[in-house]
Amino acid sequence: MKKNLFIAATAVLSVIVLAAGIQSDTGIAGRTGAPSETTCNTTNCHNSFTLNSGIGSVAFSCDNMPNWAYVAGTTYHMHFKVKRTGTSLFGCGVEALDSAGRNAGSLLVTDLTHTTSKLATIGANTRKAITHKLNGGASPDSMTFNFDWVAPTTGVSVTFYCAGNCANANGSPLGDYIYTTTQHVVPDVPNGVSLVENIRSSIYPNPAHDRISLSYFQHESGQIAVRLYTLNGELAKDFLNEFRTAGEYHDQFSGLEQLSPGIYYLRIENGIASSIQKVVIL
Repeated sequence: MKKNLFIAATAVLSVIVLAAGIQSDTGIAGRTGAPSETTCNTTNCHNSFTLNSGIGSVAFSCDNMPNWAYVAGTTYHMHFKVKRTGTSLFGCGVEALDSAGRNAGSLLVTDLTHTTSKLATIGANTRKAITHKLNGGASPDSMTFNFDWVAPTTGVSVTFYCAGNCANANGSPLGDYIYTTTQHVVPDVPNGVSLVENIRSSIYPNPAHDRISLSYFQHESGQIAVRLYTLNGELAKDFLNEFRTAGEYHDQFSGLEQLSPGIYYLRIENGIASSIQKVVIL
């Protein structure tokens, strides 16, 4: 009987120690909610509450990237703020990925006191994440995790996937809140100039008011998608998504007068290659 009690007590103690390690250890890569990933709001982890519930919040920002349009090879100063009144310990995980789920650009640790970087293998990709250090997020009511990002040298669309933990520092994963957000960034290119990854295209007129004419060459047969995005990376118009054989095409898309005047990005992609052009709508 005493032996059984000892084994039970040892097991309980092991669970407590393990939980404390999870709660206050450095962050885990591959938990940002990016494609093919989970978050820490999962079974046997920080899942006491529904994802993105409660009074907490997360916010992603950058000092030197106007309109979320980057210049290739430039270093940007990024900030990820995790906030919940009454909370004293916060965690983070941030990844920068292209549309294929690969690392896009380079994430750099600039705050050695509070952050570190870790790797996770997701499918065929090894993804790098900025995460918190042990107790690196100890701060009353909110914590801002700072790091740098060096933009890709090729013009690809990039999405930042961010997850924040508002922990109650009780030595276990119970009672913590997990929040997520994303931020889409695009290459900054001159009006009407195609930043080509392997699709040749042109737009007329540009600036435009109610419609645009798009000419492009499809090198291989396959699914082609033409979409218009705002500078914040939000989908404004889904013009085309269909299978087309290889060859040259001339399409006309209307309905631009329904959009607010400003600068947009037209992205053409076929699963293998893509082209991005800046479009001004009057």
